[in-house]
Amino acid sequence: MRCSKYFSYCLILFFFLTKVNAKDIEIFAIPGGVYNLPKSLHNVRIKIIGSGSQTAPFRILGDSNKSVMTGESSIFCIASYVSIENVIFSNNNIDPANKALVRIGTVTSNSTKNVVIKKCDFRFLKVFPDSDIITQFFWIQATAPKTIIDQCTFEGKQNRLPIIHIDAGYQGNIISNCIFKNVKSRAKGALEAIRVGLTKGSSNCKIINNTFSNYFGDSETISIKADGASIIGNKFIKCRSGVCIRWGDNCTIKSNSFINTISPVRIAGSGNRIEKNVFRGQERGITLMKGGPSYKAIKSLTIIDNIFYDGFYLRILESENSFTLPENIKLKGNKKMQNGKKVIIKDRLINSDFFKKDFKNETRKDRIKAFKYSVN
Repeated sequence: MRCSKYFSYCLILFFFLTKVNAKDIEIFAIPGGVYNLPKSLHNVRIKIIGSGSQTAPFRILGDSNKSVMTGESSIFCIASYVSIENVIFSNNNIDPANKALVRIGTVTSNSTKNVVIKKCDFRFLKVFPDSDIITQFFWIQATAPKTIIDQCTFEGKQNRLPIIHIDAGYQGNIISNCIFKNVKSRAKGALEAIRVGLTKGSSNCKIINNTFSNYFGDSETISIKADGASIIGNKFIKCRSGVCIRWGDNCTIKSNSFINTISPVRIAGSGNRIEKNVFRGQERGITLMKGGPSYKAIKSLTIIDNIFYDGFYLRILESENSFTLPENIKLKGNKKMQNGKKVIIKDRLINSDFFKKDFKNETRKDRIKAFKYSVN
């Protein structure tokens, strides 16, 4: 009863605040509570505190046709067991100090967890006045465990920083059943669709069953900079790039489709697996990175049971100050299409000695080598 009275008091306080100061609103979450957003909100910054519960999460619900948040509007959630549903962020431009349109948790608070962002749309369909770092912000940033981003659509981001950033060191995060589309190439890059981690750390983040279409924002559409991530069942259609394991070990790239994607997979690190993927119309196959300041050395990479429709080959990418060649690459059960039939690609184990003869001139910069493997 006390919670109920307190919640009613918070709602009364909320309506009072909307008249006095429309920019900053604080909502107190309680188990089983529901807050219904109005049809539209402009320049409204919402902060969610308190907590729902595992069996009765607190829900922030948009209008039946989805509530639209515009201008400097954003949501900052430091509560746990919260679900944010049916919201559209449209053509927003916020102060970079706020970091994200939807921000979950902070590095100084360990209490935030179990937040769901569901059936929300993020879009920028006008021209964004991008001045690089001074106008950068994420669309979603999660600094908390067990964040679920599901059935959302993201379209047209133009300014610096990834659409979604998941910090390393937080477990149980999932990005699923989302659509990322129509993002143009950005001259200075730094516009990944999803980035997991930024410095050393672990994350068992799962990126599953998403679709990336006409995405050209960065040379890494999905950028993994943490250990233990899984990228499973996604579709990449006409994209600049697919998945890059930039600085992560023991990651899995499995059952994805890469269709007319220029650089489907770029990989570094140890103990990673590329398994049961379909490559169709790719230009660069699988790119192996030389180890150096920007990429971990490749060790114990497994490439297994993939299908290549337009030929199978590996590429070695050597950039300035790179020095360590890939080691212990296992090829097994891969196939390529030839005359409408699947043909088995020879199983083999490749070590650094295989590449050394092609990398005698270590002073040459930005050199790409392609190695094509014959079929049994």
